[in-house]
Amino acid sequence: MDDEEEQERTSDELNIQWVKKINGKELAIVGGYTFYCHKQNPIKSTWTCTNAMRCKARMLLMNKQDHSLRTVLSYRLEHNHKPPCFTISDGYYYKTSSLYYF
Repeated sequence: MDDEEEQERTSDELNIQWVKKINGKELAIVGGYTFYCHKQNPIKSTWTCTNAMRCKARMLLMNKQDHSLRTVLSYRLEHNHKPPCFTISDGYYYKTSSLYYF
């Protein structure tokens, strides 16, 4: 990918917020945009924008149980759409039709 950053960073340095959906699946939030784990092996995982049908934003991470120790190997954070509307309550992500806070 042409626009990918090659510098390694921890997920804390990229300011990734880790949340769960009500079904237990994990999401990453960066700059208000959401990413899901598209594919993974024991070493690496590819996180793709949840609007993947239209957007090419993604991240490649080294897998670690502790979120703060996950290393971001490469990323492309340019989106071609607005961020989704959602709220987070008790660590869980809920998609909404408009942005509001509890």
